[in-house]
Amino acid sequence: MAILIDHSPPNYAGAGPWIHIAFKNVSDQTLKVRKGNPETLYLADILDSTGRKVALTEVGRNFHAPPTPTTVFASSGLGTVDVDLAPGQDLQSIWGIDGYYDMSKPGKDRVTVSRTFANQTICSNTIELRVE
Repeated sequence: MAILIDHSPPNYAGAGPWIHIAFKNVSDQTLKVRKGNPETLYLADILDSTGRKVALTEVGRNFHAPPTPTTVFASSGLGTVDVDLAPGQDLQSIWGIDGYYDMSKPGKDRVTVSRTFANQTICSNTIELRVE
């Protein structure tokens, strides 16, 4: 499996940075993969122009907080489904990361996305986003 990301222009005025994610099957076998909302499947590592990690928003902190028995029950699956992904095919997602990460500081941020698959962490390429 491989992850490729690039900048995706927002589809409405005032929207923060969005990224396009392609999770691709680079093997020669059909694989069962989980499909769903990107915020439930991927983690973003975002560094600001000074090299510091970008903080999570309140929504991001709550979303990534250690689960309690109530939240595990309430969010298990969270709109995900397992699908077969043939060799060469990919699952594509668009993620508005400003809902989860504080993208209010102007500058150039570097973004890398990761996802766990088959007990391995798979990392994407790194892209640069201009925050204005």
